[in-house]
Amino acid sequence: MRVLPLRIIENIFSFLLIISCATIYAHSTGNLKTLINAGIFIVIILLSCVSFYLLSQQHQLTYKIVLLWIAYFLLFLIPFSILNNLNYPMGSFFVLQFSVLPGLVFYFYFCRTIGNPWSIMQKIDRLIYLIAIFSLLFWFLFSILKIVAPTGTVTTDWGPLRLIPSFYGVYFETQPVSIYGIATIRNTAFFTEGPMYAFVLSVGLTSRIFLLDKTIKSSLLLMVTMITTMTSTAIIVIILTLFFSYLKTSRSQSINALKQLMLPFFSVILLSVFVFILEQKTQGGESFGVRMDDVHSAIKSWAQHPIIGNGIGNFQSLISNMNSVRIQFKTPIEIGFSSGLFQVFALGGIALTTIY
Repeated sequence: MRVLPLRIIENIFSFLLIISCATIYAHSTGNLKTLINAGIFIVIILLSCVSFYLLSQQHQLTYKIVLLWIAYFLLFLIPFSILNNLNYPMGSFFVLQFSVLPGLVFYFYFCRTIGNPWSIMQKIDRLIYLIAIFSLLFWFLFSILKIVAPTGTVTTDWGPLRLIPSFYGVYFETQPVSIYGIATIRNTAFFTEGPMYAFVLSVGLTSRIFLLDKTIKSSLLLMVTMITTMTSTAIIVIILTLFFSYLKTSRSQSINALKQLMLPFFSVILLSVFVFILEQKTQGGESFGVRMDDVHSAIKSWAQHPIIGNGIGNFQSLISNMNSVRIQFKTPIEIGFSSGLFQVFALGGIALTTIY
């Protein structure tokens, strides 16, 4: 019974994490994004405190864990905040984020002590699977069959401000696309764009197969939903997941021998698909070019301050190294940046990238 409050908090945390991941709710005009972030902070503090209490009650709280938590502040957060702030004024929001996060070391350590290190991923997996089921149903009924007209619109700040058709506030049509001349709508559920939804679904698929040991058969619906996002990311992740799942050793020696025999054949297919997708992306124009320009600008910016970075929030340091044609007559929020990892690399340097 002592663990029950922790399980309730885990479910709330999982829900808020998904909702905060580039959804329409987190990028609509108003105060909802602030409320979501505040909720996440509160839940992280609760997870950390409850886990700390349970560890102490079970006499599992070792000095090594406490020292690790203290070392994080002394060796990283305090010196990094001071040095990074010299390059660009750092907001208190960043310091608050990185002050709260290390408390989760107590939570993850507690999960290990009870033999369930992937407890949070189990909750996230269930939520992603439910979202996939409902979004696939809504996409087919609303966007393909069009049995219901949009029930309203919402304004999103993902890129330039724009109105998005809404269906009962749970499904949104954010990205009309043309596939080989056929006009259609990407399944983006309640996310801002197809690639972001594909990313969340990819986390769900890979964690199901490789962390939670679910079968490919039980994940078919998730893969179908990924395909309806109509993104190259989804296709690549599905293929890689199937390929590495295929490489898993079976209990049957004859099946293992057959797998080894067929491996070159499947490897050629995998390579051919990757080459085809790469050709489509490079010939498709703007999307691929923007991503490459982002990587190029991030590396150039990083080179100016490689260890400590250009300053958290210093987006101008990235813009100054972008293609001038791309940024002409656009505000920073309209320009955007396609890679979170490279943004961390440029603005936080090697120090923050290591923690990230």
